[in-house]
This record gives sequence, C-alpha cells and structure tokens, in this order.
Amino acid sequence: MLLVLLIIWLWQRQRFTKKLAETDTLTGAMNRRAMYTWINKLMPVNTSMCICLIDLDHFKKINDTYGHGTGDEVLETFSTIVQNRIRKTDRLCRFGGEEFLLVLNTVDKIEAQALLDEIRVTFEAHNQWNSTSFIFSASFSAGVIQLTGTAELDAVISQCDNLLYLAKGNGRAKTESSLFCAA
Repeated sequence: MLLVLLIIWLWQRQRFTKKLAETDTLTGAMNRRAMYTWINKLMPVNTSMCICLIDLDHFKKINDTYGHGTGDEVLETFSTIVQNRIRKTDRLCRFGGEEFLLVLNTVDKIEAQALLDEIRVTFEAHNQWNSTSFIFSASFSAGVIQLTGTAELDAVISQCDNLLYLAKGNGRAKTESSLFCAA
C-alpha cells in the first residue's frame, strides 16, 4: 500500500513539474518551447488551423507610464481573457515580452478574425487595474495566417509577423489575415 501511494505521489509530482516547465509563470500561457513541441506534433495530423501572432499596442508606454507591475497586470489580464474565450483544442503561448502566439484548430481566417475581434472588445473594455489608480485601456494588433497543410513553423510565424506589422502600420488595434504562401 505504501509503495502504491509513493508511485501515485511521484507520478503527480512529475506531472506538476512538467506543467511548470511548459508554462509562463506570469501569464499562465504556454511558453515558446512547449508551443513548438505541441504544434509540431499537431501539424501533420491537423491540416486546417490558424496561427495568430498578437502584440499588445504601445506596451512600453504602459510600463513607462504606470510601472512594470501594471504592465504585468495588463499581460495577465490579456492572457486570462484569451484563455477564457478559446476552446480546449486551441493554445495560447507567451511568445516573448508582450507578444503572444495563438493557435486555433479547425478554423479559417474569417473565424479567427471574428474571435480576435471579440477578444479585442473585451480587452479594450477592461480599464481599471488593481496596481494603479489610473484608468486606461489597452489594445492589441494581430497577424493571422490560415494554414491548410504542413509547413515550416518559422516560415508561418514570419508571415504572421509581416501581417502584424501591417496591422500596426494601419493604425493598430487591428487584425490582418492571409492564407499561408509557401516561399
């Protein structure tokens, strides 16, 4: 009986440790390494998905104006809003700094854009923060690539990045989308 309890405890501990290693501690989203592993397993099986690169607009200004604690709260709030809105088959990753990668299974770019618009409305409506008495809202821009088939992930993300910068150039708080174009 003691051996069985020890095995169960070790198994649970291993699962907990693995989850910690795959999760961004601030936002609760997957980290980049875990996302790459997950998506590389998914790509050969699922030939219909959208990959979205999301960047919070003017994030440096938020940190500079309200402090890094408030910046952290903005990141946490964004992540929570997204994770509460996506399905269990979708994944959110903190890609770096204020950039996030969102993978949406079995959706096209029109559905992905509609989802991002819903998330944007919810995120922009949040304007009161626990870490500051100032009232302000934040926004994000996104680049979305619809992928039908397998592709090199870095090439897809590069196209997402180009669309993200197009969205920012078109006034921010926007989403630009396209089909994946193999080079």
